[in-house]
Amino acid sequence: MSKFLPVQFFQFLTYPVTSGAIMAKKFCCCGSNLTAAKILSAIFIIVRIVQLGLAGFLIANWQFVEDNLVETEGQDQDAIQDAVDQIELMLKVSLGLNAVFLAGDLGLLVGSISKIQVLLWIWLIGAALSVIYMIISNVFLFNVLTIIGTVIYALVSFWVMCVVYGGIQEIKEEKQAEANFTENQAKNS
Repeated sequence: MSKFLPVQFFQFLTYPVTSGAIMAKKFCCCGSNLTAAKILSAIFIIVRIVQLGLAGFLIANWQFVEDNLVETEGQDQDAIQDAVDQIELMLKVSLGLNAVFLAGDLGLLVGSISKIQVLLWIWLIGAALSVIYMIISNVFLFNVLTIIGTVIYALVSFWVMCVVYGGIQEIKEEKQAEANFTENQAKNS
């Protein structure tokens, strides 16, 4: 039985070239992993802004939503009020989480443009925690539609995390190439 170690996982994400150096594996067809990270972060930022706007609008107009969109005639009033309160709480939690995720996505954009590895690592860790939370929270629901959505979310998130990790590797390669160039210039001078 072979052991699956983190080292083997990271060896999967990189591949050796003939010179013996390690080059970042490309996970996107649009060019470099950093370019893909920039594009994906812009998409994430737009999605988060829309989600924040919708959640904020619904919370700001909650009384209107509750008065006009909830049919209560002939139903248990306590059960309906509990469901309405849970939805309102869910919207408030969603608003807070999307604000945090928006900050992380802005960090991903800045990190991929400015080539700041720390911001990419922070986003990567946050994305991994988000996937773990999503899987754990949706396992208990055990609904076919929820499971399918969770699996799709986890797979897409894993691909995006691979792209961001590839971008981190590209930044390391660029820094190493710059250091080698500077060293060679100093030797030749």
